[in-house]
Amino acid sequence: MIITGITILIAVIFIITVILRRYKRKNFTLREMFKKLVKEYGLLIHYKDVFRKKIIGFDKKNKKLLLLDLNKKNKLKACIDMDEIESCDVVHLNDDSNIIKKIFLEIVPKDNEPIRFCFYDESFDDQYDKTSLQLKARHWSQRINFHRNYWWVNAQEYVL
Repeated sequence: MIITGITILIAVIFIITVILRRYKRKNFTLREMFKKLVKEYGLLIHYKDVFRKKIIGFDKKNKKLLLLDLNKKNKLKACIDMDEIESCDVVHLNDDSNIIKKIFLEIVPKDNEPIRFCFYDESFDDQYDKTSLQLKARHWSQRINFHRNYWWVNAQEYVL
């Protein structure tokens, strides 16, 4: 009986170790990808939000917006010049009963197709996080639109 208990304890410890390594590896990948993109584009991120397998960051000095989403099959990695953004809005996708299924930040560059950065997806995110993620999407939309409309304001004169 003691041997069985010790065997079960060792198995549980092994399973927990494997799960923790996988979790750390996934976060490590997101961090490493973020660092790689920051170096690649020469960014100095002043403000960022990190969500489950996704990061959005803003570089005031270089006027760039960094989007990184590793949740989807088609992973999103984008660095957008703030001067090239034509519009930025929050988009809600609802089902037939008007329940929000997805919340996106839709960024429309002047010469390209719209880019959608997902803040909430019912299939990935917890339902209880929907309100806070919706507020985050609205916050980023306001931040981007403020920068687009008041580009002439010195970056040191305003803090959002």
